[in-house]
Amino acid sequence: MVAPLSTHLRSIRNYARAHRKFRRATIFSFDVRLPKFRHRNVPEFISCSATRSRDVDVVVFGINEAEYPIDRKIRSLSAHVLEDTSELDFRARPGLLAECAREKAQKWYQDVRKCVGPKTSVILGELFFWSSANEVHLERFYGKIGSPSTFRHFAYCRTQNEQLLRHYRPKIVVVSGSEIRRNRLIINLYKLKRPHLDRDAILMGIGKTSYYCDPTGRLWVFSPHFKSGRGIRDSHRAELMRFVKREIAQSRTSV
Repeated sequence: MVAPLSTHLRSIRNYARAHRKFRRATIFSFDVRLPKFRHRNVPEFISCSATRSRDVDVVVFGINEAEYPIDRKIRSLSAHVLEDTSELDFRARPGLLAECAREKAQKWYQDVRKCVGPKTSVILGELFFWSSANEVHLERFYGKIGSPSTFRHFAYCRTQNEQLLRHYRPKIVVVSGSEIRRNRLIINLYKLKRPHLDRDAILMGIGKTSYYCDPTGRLWVFSPHFKSGRGIRDSHRAELMRFVKREIAQSRTSV
């Protein structure tokens, strides 16, 4: 029986308390439903209970949560690490600072929707739960990616993410931020292998995209970063969206 994800959230909080560097982090992120859009591409910051549905099409993993100066400002006023989770979203608080943080998050949500579809049911996750401004900051603060000091933390995150995937049973996983050095770490951690069914012809137009299957047979697609200006073109987004929709449709008909 799969334990409720609240159990895993408690585990992550306890893990952070046991490691000083994580107690000083700005944000940790786990199990977030991509908000629905009400109008004019404005996301609705819906109640966290909405993540309890298991009817999920896609899990989108980033490498780790991005953080902005406004997030660090909010963190400086808090005694605890900020949460972007199914139980608590620090951006949903009242006040001007939280409103500014929501505007930053909104741009990311829009980029994700452009890649996986406007109506697709999506859970957002991270391969490394704790935030950084960029990869240089991540390695300076937590240790070099792939080193023994960070490998155990990525492995801990893998254990929790496997429970998240088991709970939601998504049709497909998409990793935003494809890069060979990181990909090798993730491929080994999650025991990913190249699938027998060849999709190269379909994915050729997306650019720097690769795909694997996990031990359950679920497809993982490694894509250039979804964020504007980080390597993905509008044409790549459109191709990726078509591919994701196709995989979801095929998965539904095969059930």
